Amino acid sequence: VLGVGIAVSGLIDQKKGLVVYGRIIDNEGMSKEDFSKYVKYPTKLIHDSNAAGFCEIWMSTEHKNAYYVNISNTIGGSVLINNEVYLGDGLYSGEIGHLNLVPDGGVCYCGQKGCADVYCNAEQLSDKTDGDLGLFFIHLKQGDEEVKVLWDRYLDHLAVLINDIRMMFGCTIILGGYIGIYIKDYMDDLYERVNRKNSFFEDASKYLVPCRHNVEVVASGAALYFVKDYLDEV
Repeated sequence: VLGVGIAVSGLIDQKKGLVVYGRIIDNEGMSKEDFSKYVKYPTKLIHDSNAAGFCEIWMSTEHKNAYYVNISNTIGGSVLINNEVYLGDGLYSGEIGHLNLVPDGGVCYCGQKGCADVYCNAEQLSDKTDGDLGLFFIHLKQGDEEVKVLWDRYLDHLAVLINDIRMMFGCTIILGGYIGIYIKDYMDDLYERVNRKNSFFEDASKYLVPCRHNVEVVASGAALYFVKDYLDEV
């Protein structure tokens, strides 16, 4: 056993092993020592979106650079450059959920208005079916009109967010998280919407892909950090 990776929400100072921002689950100040005293192996705190993104890029033979969008009950992301997670100087390089999507729009948990998180998180859909996202997509396939209207509006917002990411990073974009599990059947529709937003007439099908790993991708990514460190030392 090389170590135990612990993936959590929040911005993490890797040098200190400390959560420095944790509004989602109120875990600001959490440290790896909170866990390591119960674990006999080395521990590491890892942002959940970075863990998921790292797993996707690790398992890929096609991509070295990518942006992983973690579309779950909140929106996160991970910038991946040369098979490495880029954290940025402020530790929030992947926090795409807080791009302003709708000026003076709905209030985000961060306190700002109009963040992408407000319009693109998975709860925008699952709230329609009492928190059951799978049931939402069942109703969508069955042709439920109210669900179709909600999905249509959701895809419009998601297309804007994807185009913004493409304009900033110009790399492959991987759609993951809870929505990533279901999005494969709707990619053609999403490609069309993204293409209408793109300033350079790019074909979104060439750079926008659904995630490949749907089961415990966050946990796998957290473990892979220790595998990478080990292989780097060999």
